[in-house]
Amino acid sequence: MSGTANLPEHDSAMALESVQNNSKDTFELSSGVVLKIKGKINPSVIIDILADLEEKRPKAPTVYIEAIGREEVNYDNPDYIDRKERWETMSAGRISDVLILLGTKVDFIPEGIDHPKDNKWIETLEVLGFSLNRRSEPARYLAWVKHVAIQDKEDWELITENVGRMAGVTEADVQRAQSSFPPKKS
Repeated sequence: MSGTANLPEHDSAMALESVQNNSKDTFELSSGVVLKIKGKINPSVIIDILADLEEKRPKAPTVYIEAIGREEVNYDNPDYIDRKERWETMSAGRISDVLILLGTKVDFIPEGIDHPKDNKWIETLEVLGFSLNRRSEPARYLAWVKHVAIQDKEDWELITENVGRMAGVTEADVQRAQSSFPPKKS
C-alpha cells in the first residue's frame, strides 16, 4: 500500500510540480515525501506545553562552599548536566511533535515508501521495541513522519523552519511564552 493509494484524489505529477514550483505551503523531505502545511497552530497549545516542560525542568543542586560560608548552585554537577540534557531533548521532541501533528499533512508519498495506514513499518518499529497505538490515526501519522518520512537531520530542520514559519509559531512566540513563566529557583 505505498504510493498515493490512500491519499485524497491526488495526481503524483501535480505533487511533483508543486514541489518543483517551490510552493510555500509544501516541502519535500529527503525520502521524497511531500508534506503540506495545514495553517496556523493555536499558540495556547505551545504555551501549555512550555508550561508543562517548565515544571519538569531539573533543578541544579546546591553545594556548601566553606570558604564563603554559604550554599551555591552547582551547575557543573554531572548528574544535573545529564538530567538537563535529557530534559532539553524531551522539550525539543515535544515541540517537534506539535509542529508535525498539528501543522502538517501528507501531500505526496513516492513509490516505495510505506503509507501511514500500512502495517509493515509499524511491525518493524515494534520489533525494535517501540509501542504504538495502531487504532489512533494521529499516533500513526506522528510515528510515521518521525520514523519513515524523516530520514535525516535536515528533514527535522525543514519541518521546524517551514511549519513553524507558516503555522504562525515563531521563535518570538516561544520566547514570549517562556518569559511569562515566573523565574525558576534552582
